Amino acid sequence: MTNDTGRNDPCPCGSGEKYNRCCMQRSPQERTQPRPARGFQFELGTYGDVGESPTIEEILRAECETRMGELGLSGHELRKTVNVMLRAAKENAVLEGTWNLPENYGDILLEREATDEEVKAMLAAKRREGVRNEDIRSWWNRHDLERRMVLEEDDFRQFKVYRTAMHEKGKTPDEAAGWVMKFLPVYGEPHETSEEAENDRPLPYELRHRVTRYAERRAAADAEEYLKDIINSTSFNALVRKEIRAGNI
Repeated sequence: MTNDTGRNDPCPCGSGEKYNRCCMQRSPQERTQPRPARGFQFELGTYGDVGESPTIEEILRAECETRMGELGLSGHELRKTVNVMLRAAKENAVLEGTWNLPENYGDILLEREATDEEVKAMLAAKRREGVRNEDIRSWWNRHDLERRMVLEEDDFRQFKVYRTAMHEKGKTPDEAAGWVMKFLPVYGEPHETSEEAENDRPLPYELRHRVTRYAERRAAADAEEYLKDIINSTSFNALVRKEIRAGNI
């Protein structure tokens, strides 16, 4: 156990707790011993604290089914789709080693920004895209599985728009992909790109909550004008960047 671990950092023992709630309270001799299990179990079928009711998985399944139902899914198809999404989210969490990230990870990132050059550079790139402190907290101060289910839902919505463009509008694959970019936000990590595609680049994940609220507000206020702005933009992401620069998001 190193001595430079911050009190609010994830404990190096891997428990998922803050250091000050875990091994900081143990003696140097105790720290050399494995930390007793805290009741957390991870399997492909369960995701949460033993004995906790309802589990995070049950909560997310119910919320996801409600939102996915709005897309026209129902019954067996709805349950099957949500279960596939949950399984993919959990498998990816294990593969990428993020399933035990603390639920205050946004606070941890902001605290480390002042002393950790790697974190500072990462957040600086996001801030250039309009990301604020509250966006970092909104995205990272939540259960890892919740973040991943949000991304799974985004992927499903994009796929649905793509298939609609292909099968109902007669679009080519490239044209259908363009429809996705035109009518839906696309998120990812900031990366180098050509100047021509600058405004069409993926948006930082941290902006998702603000962008969703903006879209809902515009659609409710004047859906026709909102659609006109979308059509006149090279992509939905370009419209978002324009509105961020104008102070509207």
